[in-house]
Amino acid sequence: MQGKLLRVLQERVVEPLGAERPVPVDVRLVATSAVDLAGEVAEGRLREDLYYRLAVVRLHVPPLRAHLGDLPDLVRELGARVAERSGVAERPLTPAALERLAAHPWPGNVRELENALERVMILAGEGGPVAPWEFDFLGRSIEGAAQRLAREARAHGIGLDALDRAMLEGALEEERGNLSAAARRLGLSRRAFEYRLGKRRGDKR
Repeated sequence: MQGKLLRVLQERVVEPLGAERPVPVDVRLVATSAVDLAGEVAEGRLREDLYYRLAVVRLHVPPLRAHLGDLPDLVRELGARVAERSGVAERPLTPAALERLAAHPWPGNVRELENALERVMILAGEGGPVAPWEFDFLGRSIEGAAQRLAREARAHGIGLDALDRAMLEGALEEERGNLSAAARRLGLSRRAFEYRLGKRRGDKR
C-alpha cells in the first residue's frame, strides 16, 4: 500500500480497479500522525521515500498537556459550545476545578477536555460552578493505563530499552528540545534524564 501511495504522490496518477490506463489526479495531501514517523522509518516500518514525500511541510501540534496555560481559555470556549449544543446552562469552573483539570495528563487532548465538560454540564443537578470532585472520573479513566500499554508493548515485541528510549525522546520532542521540561514531564531530574537519554541512544547505536 505504501508503494501505491508513493506512486500517486510522485506520478500524480491512480489506476481505478478495472481501468485500462492510469487516471491523472491533481490533489494536495494533508497527513497527520500520532507516532514519530522518522522513528518508523528507522525501524523499517515506513518507506523512507514515502516519508520525504509526505514531510514536505511539517507542522508540529503540541498536545494539550504541553500548553496548559491555555486551559482557562479553552474551558470557557468549549464550555460555551457544549452548553449551546446540549441545551443546558453554562457552568463556570472554580479555581480548584481548573487545578484539577491541569493535573490530568489529557491523553485525548482537546476532544477529551470537551467530553469531560459535556459530562459535568449534562449531569449537573441544579447547576452552579463546577467543583473539582465532579472531575474524579478523569482519574478512573487512566487507571490501569500503564498496565495496558505494557501488555501492548509486549504483544508487539517491544523491549524495555526501546520503550524507555521512546518515552525519553517523545517527551523531548513534545517539549521542543527543552531538557528540563522533558525531564519534568517524566518525573525525572534533568541530570537523570540526560543520563538515561544518552545511555539509550548509545544502546541504539
